[in-house]
Order: sequence, then structure tokens, then C-alpha cells
Amino acid sequence: MIKLTGTSRFGSNVIRSLIVPLLAALLLACVLTVVITYYLSLRQLEKHIQHVGSDQKTVIENLLWQFDTESLDYQLRGLVSLDSIKYAAITDSTGKVFEAGEPSVDKGLSEIIIPLTFTELHGADIDMGTLHLYPSTDGVWSLVRSRVLSLIIIYLTTTVIVSLLILRQFSRNALAPVLGIVQALRHPPGDLSQLCIDLRREPVGDEDEIDELVDAIHGLRDQVLTSREEMFQGEKRLAQSARLAGLGYARFDPDMNRILDCDENYASFYRKSVEGMLSLHVGRDIVSTMLSAEDVPHALKARQRILKTHRDSQTCRVNYPDGKFRHIRHSFEASLDDDGKLLAVDAVAQDVTEEILKQELLVQSQKNEAIGKLTGGVAHDFNNILAVILGNVELIQDRNKDASSRQYADAALRAVSQGGKLTQQLLSFARKQPLSPQVIDVAKSIRSSAMLLQTSVGENIHLEIVSDGGLWKTRADPVQLEAVILNLVVNARDAMDQGGSLTLEISNARLDHEYARAHTEVVAGSYVCISVTDSGTGMSPEIVKQAIEPFFTSKPVGKGTGLGLSMAFGFAKQSGGHLKIYSELGHGTTVKLYLPRVLAEVSMATPELVSEPHAILQGMHVFLVEDNEGLLRIFAEQIASLGCVVHCAHDEVSALALAEQVEYVDVILSDIIIPGAMDGRTLSRRLQEIFPEANVVYMSGFTENSVVHNGRLDDGIVFLQKPFRLVDLARVLAENA
Repeated sequence: MIKLTGTSRFGSNVIRSLIVPLLAALLLACVLTVVITYYLSLRQLEKHIQHVGSDQKTVIENLLWQFDTESLDYQLRGLVSLDSIKYAAITDSTGKVFEAGEPSVDKGLSEIIIPLTFTELHGADIDMGTLHLYPSTDGVWSLVRSRVLSLIIIYLTTTVIVSLLILRQFSRNALAPVLGIVQALRHPPGDLSQLCIDLRREPVGDEDEIDELVDAIHGLRDQVLTSREEMFQGEKRLAQSARLAGLGYARFDPDMNRILDCDENYASFYRKSVEGMLSLHVGRDIVSTMLSAEDVPHALKARQRILKTHRDSQTCRVNYPDGKFRHIRHSFEASLDDDGKLLAVDAVAQDVTEEILKQELLVQSQKNEAIGKLTGGVAHDFNNILAVILGNVELIQDRNKDASSRQYADAALRAVSQGGKLTQQLLSFARKQPLSPQVIDVAKSIRSSAMLLQTSVGENIHLEIVSDGGLWKTRADPVQLEAVILNLVVNARDAMDQGGSLTLEISNARLDHEYARAHTEVVAGSYVCISVTDSGTGMSPEIVKQAIEPFFTSKPVGKGTGLGLSMAFGFAKQSGGHLKIYSELGHGTTVKLYLPRVLAEVSMATPELVSEPHAILQGMHVFLVEDNEGLLRIFAEQIASLGCVVHCAHDEVSALALAEQVEYVDVILSDIIIPGAMDGRTLSRRLQEIFPEANVVYMSGFTENSVVHNGRLDDGIVFLQKPFRLVDLARVLAENA
């Protein structure tokens, strides 16, 4: 049974609510009992006196008849001596009064009058007077006190017993269950699903309101658990959405010096825990330490704008100790009280690294595309012009044996060669240089050109070539790869004016998904890595960012074209690889060229070298198609000078008309871009239908055409890049005779 003490306010209230009405009812019952008993006693007293008077009537009548006054006085005093009679008097028929006691009358009592008569022998009644009796309340009150006291004791005992029984039943069936419910709700289990209120009451019939209350509490528990689960799932989905969107939340103090609260996503942007973020000073530990130097002034200005306008956004770069970084975009909004006072600053942050890298890649791609279009538009005409100059100079050089004029011709040839290389470098950066990739062993290829590389760097630079064992194979154009390596070596040489060491290291490398995520244009996988490391002056981070831009150079005027690294970058991308520059001022530079691994054997097929091309070319029939009249004339004269028979056409109409007149052709030499409905490749196929034994050699000053796809020559295509030397023309014609 629950103890009904002060420890239970509810029980105390119940006791007060129960006892006070009971006491009031007991008091009212006592008052009513006194009143009723009193009045009943008065009536009983009157009846008693009436009975006493009736009993004494005969005696008094006889004494009065005998006129025995002494006995009448004695009899009256006897009546007054009774507790119930206060005053007694006899009035005879003559008016004489005999009395005893005090004549005062008590309130509430009536005078008892008894007529006195005497009956004669013959039966007649004679009026002899009246007997007056006045009741006394003294006896009434003693009688009332005794009766009321016994009734009060009975009432009180009954009330106490009934109250205890009521309280016991109330405590068992109502108070104890309620206190049990309170205790269960005051100290609920950690797992709300374990909250189960069992009142352990004896069944007394149908469920009462307390049982319904328990059922309602259990229903609320189930609703809370369901709502909690839904809220948990909602928070989980929200957190998952925030993670997928790269969002994080933080709350700063009004001065933006401390972080008051943040989630795990926001802390992960700085590679910290939530507790770690809350312990940092924003200005000292984040802005000055973790942000890139160029973002610090912007962050400080953004802070001032936020404190002034209460809203701002900014994007900053967060640097990590391992050299990695992330771009984080913040959107700030201040919280104000009703008086406009700044309470805190809320921030939503988003990782926009991939977005920024894609933007940078898009800008770079657009730049490459613009350069490619510009280069492609210029390359065709420019290379045709160079080809005309080259052909004329070679013809002059061949026909003029004057030694003094040969030096001018040699200078012109060198200039034409440099112009052709310049165009090729631009095309390489724009990824439009035609490649003839082969499966090669990079280390073997580089070692075969070691002497050329050592000659290029000079004697005051120590060149070392290092390669790992078990190197993977890659697919690349060996000629272009050699040119790229030579360019990188020359760049490294120019960075070491006072000499130094230069290391070429060939190794296997794996670029993981984390690296690919930081470099959007990179595909994670296995690569053959060619590292060119020098001990030169190095470059600042700003210069490293611009190093691959075409025509950008940190060398003095006249010392470089600024196309070496850009050509290497274009070659890497066109070959499906990657180029990365690591440099530090005063500590040298490392350029890493990654070429994708291939699971194939090294290509063994190499073009056969023709030792005496002129002997083979004598009497060969060449069908020449060139739309540029100047080049058509030069090429015709050069081919004729080799001892060949030349058939010339400048477009598809003239070519097809000429083909009907020619009986035999050994080689079809055709420009790719020609006027008319057919390009050079389509026209050559038509000519091969007429001359099935003829081989085809294509030539062009611009490579984005029908024989080059994705920067690579189609299989089986023989191609001459304009401008080309006569010896190259002779070699190709001899090889395809």
C-alpha cells in the first residue's frame, strides 16, 4: 500500500480533499444530533411530566377535596424535587394557589396543565381546579449530553473506519497506480521502447479510466517512437543529402572568431573533428593557417561585409598538410534579435572542388579549342607557304652550286624548318598533331636517345637515366615522345645556367581515385611515369600554373618560344595520359609525364630503310593532286628531279579526267584538302579503283581531316606533314613504290 505521507503531494491533496468534507459532515451530524435530541428530549420530558401529573392527579384531587393543605404542600414539594419538574402549582376552584419551586419558565418548554375533578357517588364530576407543572431543562441537558456524546463517539468511529477503508481502497486502486505511472514517467528507461507500465492490479471488472490512461500513455509512447524513427530517418536522409551535395553547417559567434556549433560534414572540410573545430580560433587557426594566401584578404573583407550587411558568400581554397586542397564555398547569414543586435552568424558550406576544377578544365578546353581552330585555320595556308618556300629553296640549292649562295639557302631552310616546328608545336598543344602510336618500351626508347640528350644538355650538367625493373608498356608515338622528352630536357637545361644534375626516371605508377577526383581530367588507373627532375632555379606556384600556356615563358627574350611544356602537355592528353609539374623556388623542378599502361607486347614492326631511293624512283609514275598551283609546280619539279614521271591535277574533275588518259600509276600523292565535293581521301579511293596496284601517300598542312581521328592516323595511312624536305619525299615514295 502506498504510504500517504507528504512525499506524495497527490496523496496529501486527496487526504485533505477527503477528510475536510468528512469532518464537516461529522460536525453537521453532531449539530443536527444535538438539536434533534434536544427537541426530542423536550417532548419526552413533557410527556414524562404529563404522565407524572396524571399519576399524581387522583392523590391531589383527594387531598384537595379533603382540603388537606399540608399534604398538598408536601405533595407539590415532592413533585418539584424531581429533576424534570421545576415548578408546580395548584389552583382550586376558589382561586387559591398552592405552589412549590421557582415559577420561571424555560424556553422551548410548554406548561403542563392538568384539570382536577372529583367524582361524586352518583357519578357527577365536580371541578376542583387545575394542576400546573413547569418542566426543568436541567435533566434534559444531562440526558442530551449523554446521548449526544455516545452518538458522536459512534459517528467518529464510523467515520474514521469508513475513511480508512475508503483511503485504503483509493490508495490501492487509484493512488498507487497513479504514483506508479508518475514514477515510470519521471524515470523513463534510456530506450523508450522499453517503457511499459504494469500496474499489477487485481481485475475488478472492465477497464477503468486509469487503465485507459495507461493505454493512452503506451499509445503516446508508440507515437513518439514512430515520430522519433521518422525524424531519425529524415535526419539521416537530410544528412545523406548534405553529404551527397557536399554541404556542411556551422554557427559562428557574433564576432566570427569562434565556431559555436557545426556538423561532421563541415568539420570534414578542414579534416577536423567537431570538437576540434569548436576549439579553433577562426582568424588564427583557419584563415591565416589553412586558407591559401590569395584567399586570406578576400576572407577578411567578407567578414567585414557580413558584420555590416549580415549576409555574404565567398569561395576559398583550404590547403592540407599533405599538399592536397579543397575549394569550399560559404554562404553566410546573420541572426538578429528583436532590437537588431547580432546574435550569431549561420553558414552553409559546400565542397565545390570538382565544380571549380571542371570550370578550369572547361576554360582550358575552350582555350585549347580556340587555339586549335586558330592553328588549324592558319596551319594549312602557312604550311603550304612554307612548303612553297622550302621547295623553291631546295630547287635553287640543287641547281646553284655556288658556295657563297648556299649559305643563304641553308639559312632559309633552317627558317622554314623552325616555322614548321612552331606550327607542329601549336598543333601538339591543341591536340591536333597526327600521331602514329605504337606499343613501346619507354625506358628502351629513352636510352636509345641518351647520346642525343647528353649532347643537348652540355658537359656541365650530369644526366642520369634511371628505370625500374618490370616496367609496363605503353602506346605512344615514338617520334613525338622523343621530341617531348627532348623539349623537357632542354627546358631543364635552361633552368641550370651554372650546371647541375638532371635525372630521367622511368617507373610504374598508379593514379588512384582520390588523385583523379582532385584532377578532373585524369582517369584513375595504371600508368608509365617519365619524371624529368632538375636541380635548377625552380618556379613559383603562380608560374607553375601558367607554365603549360602556349607562348608563356620565364626565359629572357629570344631564349625560348614558350611552347615546350605546352607541346608536352598536348602530347600527354592526346595520348590519353597526364602531365604534372612540381616545382619550388631554389630547389628545382620535376615534370612527370604519365602514359597509360597497355597489356600488349612491344611493336616489332619498323619501317624498312631504303638505302638507295633514287635508284628505285627512276621511271616511277606518280599521280600528283594538289590544289595550290605554286605547290603543284614545285612538287612536280621535285618529283621529276627524282627521275619520276609526274601526272598533275589540281582538283577532282581534272584528276578523274587525267586518270582516263594515264595507263599506269605506281603512287598516288594527294593533298587531303582539295576543292570540290570530294576530299583527298575519297578522290584517292576513286583513283585506286582505276589504278588498283597504286599505293596512296597523303599530304597536308592541317591534320583535322578524314585520315586523322582522335588525333591519330588511321591504320594503314601514309602521311607527309607539310612542309617536308625533298629527301623525306624521296624516302616515302621509295618505301611505297
